[in-house]
Amino acid sequence: MARRKQKNKVQPQAIPRLLDCAQVSEFLGFAKKTVWSMAASGEIPSFCIGRHYRFRREELESWLEKRRVKQRIPDGRILPRT
Repeated sequence: MARRKQKNKVQPQAIPRLLDCAQVSEFLGFAKKTVWSMAASGEIPSFCIGRHYRFRREELESWLEKRRVKQRIPDGRILPRT
């Protein structure tokens, strides 16, 4: 019997990992309904596949970093971000 040629398989690391609402709610500490509402309103970076929202972890981390609150020390100066 002749052997079939195997096609080159894509390595799992090469495929971007997408998160669903449940995973994002755990990551951010929000309720799933809140995550869904924020995605529907465009408040957090997401995209829709059918009726389901998906998220890239890197985009969420960047979104969080942009919302970091500046820290103030008692004399009123603002500490630089680290």
